[in-house]
Amino acid sequence: MPGTSRPHGWGGSTLTFNWRPCGAILLSIAALGVSSCDRVAAAARPTERRATDIYLPPDSATFQAIVPAGTTLGVLLRKHQLLEAEVAALVRAVGREFDLRRFKAGQRYQFDRYFDGRVREFVYDVDVERQVIARRASSEPTFDVELAHSPIRSDRAVIEGAIDDQDASLIAALAAAGERLELSLAMAEVFAGELDFSSDPQPGDSFHVVVDRVTRTDGIFVRYGPVLAAEYTNAGRVLQAVRFTPPDGKAAYFDAQGRSLTRFFLKSPLKFEPRITSAFSRSRRHPVLNYSRAHNGVDYAAPTGATVATVAGGS
Repeated sequence: MPGTSRPHGWGGSTLTFNWRPCGAILLSIAALGVSSCDRVAAAARPTERRATDIYLPPDSATFQAIVPAGTTLGVLLRKHQLLEAEVAALVRAVGREFDLRRFKAGQRYQFDRYFDGRVREFVYDVDVERQVIARRASSEPTFDVELAHSPIRSDRAVIEGAIDDQDASLIAALAAAGERLELSLAMAEVFAGELDFSSDPQPGDSFHVVVDRVTRTDGIFVRYGPVLAAEYTNAGRVLQAVRFTPPDGKAAYFDAQGRSLTRFFLKSPLKFEPRITSAFSRSRRHPVLNYSRAHNGVDYAAPTGATVATVAGGS
């Protein structure tokens, strides 16, 4: 009878099913040799469910860029189509912790923005070691702001390179090794009493330097530590320098025999590879007076703001 409950016989359980549709199904599968009990048991078993990933679409997007010239924080945020209330609240909140007059071009910034124009988080790099971080505090346009120090790490590196026709200076050779100008200046200072890096390097020279490289945890370079040890081979002459702090507490550089590398005279007044614009001469046409006269010195071309040192003490 339709809707009748009958004992199944497995553990005394009771199944409820409709005999008429079941009988029709059994007739159609009788030729396959499937018994009615097997068919009913299969229908009675719970369906096995498989776990599947559920895709949730993102509700925000992160944008990162460099502050362009001639802009303010408010103007910058409006260019990203943020809600006006969000812009005003964010500028007020940031201004309470950071002098907005110091908001400058060339610095990195990023923000996490909801698709409806609200801001989740805003980050501005004051410099390589500090960040202004503004986080949304509630559904209303209010933000908690902090001036935080970026987490940094220090890794000791051994850097090597060579001077050749392609990389004809210490600056070029270190750049080819993936390093920055600051390391070139530091090495030039270490060997300032032994080498004039404007004229002494030549193809075939090689160098090794040990230095701590400080970076942020997101990979952005911060600075170099002091050169710990360096070796420069110039025309077969091997120069070595090791940083050591004597009892007086002032760190200095010494060669392999323990002799100080500090010299009374420097080889060059510049810490980089300069360009000589006018050499020493007994008879040089004066560029202004337009007649020949002695030029008892050497003129260098240097970028604006370059550091220049005296080659010796004077009075």
